[in-house]
Amino acid sequence: MQRRSIGRDGAERLGAIHLFSGLSEGQRQMLARLIDEVSADAGEELMREGEYGYEVLFVEEGSAEVTQGGTPINTVVAGELIGELAVLDAGGTRTATVLASTPLRAVSLTSHFMHDVRRRMPEIAQAIERAAAEHRERDRLRAAGEPQG
Repeated sequence: MQRRSIGRDGAERLGAIHLFSGLSEGQRQMLARLIDEVSADAGEELMREGEYGYEVLFVEEGSAEVTQGGTPINTVVAGELIGELAVLDAGGTRTATVLASTPLRAVSLTSHFMHDVRRRMPEIAQAIERAAAEHRERDRLRAAGEPQG
């Protein structure tokens, strides 16, 4: 997995991600200064279940397989986020392993910068927290053996 600064086109790229599309140009420029670009080849591990998690990834291109206990539980694609549970929950450990299924490009927001986002852009923090709630409910239903929808 490679990491680098998002670059000059960061605000424009963020505008293409649904979660950030409603932000003003100025807000996206500010946010672009807080994030990095992450790229991975197919088969590369992005996150490992049980390890400490310090970043949320917003997938721009590609897809990844999510497993828990070695069992596939989800596929994430462009427009989705992963890793938010470890960043938002006490304990901070990953609840799943994520492997890139195809070449993948994402933007990364670390837990350190989440504090700035919560303060300066509460609507983004709330959207991340809503996604986390949906993921927690999906995990609860799976653990209970109930259908997921």
